Amino acid sequence: MSKQTIIINGRFLEQKITGVQRVAYEFVKSLDLLLHESGSLNQFEFIVFCPKGSSKNIALNRISVVEIGAFNGHLWEQVTLPMRSFGKTVINLCGPAPIIKKKQIVTIHDAAIFANSENFSFPFKIWYKIMFFFFRILSLKIITVSNFSKSELVKYCNFKQEKVKTIHLGVDHFSSSINPINEISLLQRFQIEKEQYVLAVSSMAPNKNFKSVIKAMEELKVTNYKCIIVGGNFSKVFNKGTNNNDMNNQNIRYLGYVTDEELSILYKNAACFIYPSFYEGFGLPPVEAMSCGCPVIVSNAASLPEVCGEEAIYCNPYDYMDISEKIEQLLVNPELRTKLSMNGIQRSKNYRWRSFARGLCSELSDLK
Repeated sequence: MSKQTIIINGRFLEQKITGVQRVAYEFVKSLDLLLHESGSLNQFEFIVFCPKGSSKNIALNRISVVEIGAFNGHLWEQVTLPMRSFGKTVINLCGPAPIIKKKQIVTIHDAAIFANSENFSFPFKIWYKIMFFFFRILSLKIITVSNFSKSELVKYCNFKQEKVKTIHLGVDHFSSSINPINEISLLQRFQIEKEQYVLAVSSMAPNKNFKSVIKAMEELKVTNYKCIIVGGNFSKVFNKGTNNNDMNNQNIRYLGYVTDEELSILYKNAACFIYPSFYEGFGLPPVEAMSCGCPVIVSNAASLPEVCGEEAIYCNPYDYMDISEKIEQLLVNPELRTKLSMNGIQRSKNYRWRSFARGLCSELSDLK
């Protein structure tokens, strides 16, 4: 029996690794391992199509990576990819996908473009709403990452319930051991001490609520802790956000982008992790922190209670005093930090990239 060819949209290979690009990389790497270890997917041949010059960014054993076309970016995704994948099924992992493609699975991580539209630029909003309209009509299956996101997509985009499948993300990309020499060196380089800082990680988008983190830190009665903020500032996408000018407190430090190893060290050595986001489709950073044994404080909003369960402390994201109180509650209680650390590690084991890859591939058999 001949194999069915499945194309994976590899535009993510030319992009900086943030949240959705992380999902794409980990899916492809996990799928490659599944193909090597198991014969359950032998009816499929997977090929990553990517823009010219980007195939060098990933090394796979069982999945071919093929550069196609002369374009890149949106033009490659909307023109080259659907033309070269004609008649074949395409898996899209980052949200954007060809709008004229029928035989495709589209991964949509959240409905923030509708729920928090004021946080996005006008061109960005229009483009995403056009895409989502065509996805509802033409795509074969929508994958999303939490039951909360599924309910939001059904609500705002009028997707049929049976068309949307929830598959939780993985977090085991942080499971590798850390070089102790690198750990000491990093803490010295950033001039921070073990368990003497509160960590916040994500983009600097308004929905991440970093301004409340800064206000909360200023209200702490325990004053010998710094706040370390890691992430990027996507000014072209978001209308307004936090920038370095907002961080005039000497105990608040913005580090920008860091490597995975550096981030895992920061998670491991933080007194706690704070994530008071207003809106999340999944919320990968809190689970990353859990996997590294870092006690977690998250907002009681959106997908976060579903994802973090009872292994986190919850705060009101609209009340910076409540955020401050929850941070202080952890900082002064080492027994609570230890309990959350141990329970969080166990919960993080429920989120594995292989499970995400298996879940997504299981939907292929249902496609007509």
